[in-house]
Amino acid sequence: MSLEYFEALSCPRRVSSKPLHAEMMRGDKPKESDWKTFRKMVPDLRERSFRQKNQEIIHLLSEKGRTPTERFWAADERLEKEARIRIDGLDGHSRSKMKGYMFLMVRHGMLNDSDLENFREDLREDIKRSAEI
Repeated sequence: MSLEYFEALSCPRRVSSKPLHAEMMRGDKPKESDWKTFRKMVPDLRERSFRQKNQEIIHLLSEKGRTPTERFWAADERLEKEARIRIDGLDGHSRSKMKGYMFLMVRHGMLNDSDLENFREDLREDIKRSAEI
């Protein structure tokens, strides 16, 4: 899936006419130190994200007041949605698109403010500013 597809999924109320990736990719490539930090963080972010989502799926599968069939299909639907988000947000990164991926990860709760503290201030501000749009 393309970054554009993921943007449409995650950002339906965009006001700007510019594609999100164009806004996020402006300027130079991220600094080497930020790229190294990002690459090092991704495995931990992946595990944290899946740990949280697994708990949500377990809750759906054990929800009272629903039949086993309803629980199964609710969990299946949620798994499909989460898989698309996690695959696009956590796999296949490139340095030139790092800011765009970081934005998506913030947007979907995979990257939080304390994680952003590991990056240079200007990058943090770009990501936070874009997440507010």
